[in-house]
Amino acid sequence: MKFSIILFLTCFPVAVTAQIADRRPPSYMPPHGYVPDAATAIRVAEAILIPIYGLEVIDSEKPLHATLTKGVWTVGGSLKEGYDGGVAVVRLRQKDACIVQVMHSK
Repeated sequence: MKFSIILFLTCFPVAVTAQIADRRPPSYMPPHGYVPDAATAIRVAEAILIPIYGLEVIDSEKPLHATLTKGVWTVGGSLKEGYDGGVAVVRLRQKDACIVQVMHSK
């Protein structure tokens, strides 16, 4: 009997909390995801890259270009002709703008 009471007192708050969490209204999802096109992907990528690599570096790698493959945008910089080195690259999901990868090639 004591075990049943302890079990009830332990599980009841968890069950109530889970039900309350399920009552949150659903979030709006645009038909083509939060990153629907290349222009949006580039703006999101800039917001990610500038704090990491700095405005000067990212501006030097413009224009940025974006390609969509299997629901993931790959946004990368452009290396000026005659320059050695690499460019910044960001991969993010079209659906929810989740960052998949951030790197700077060499």
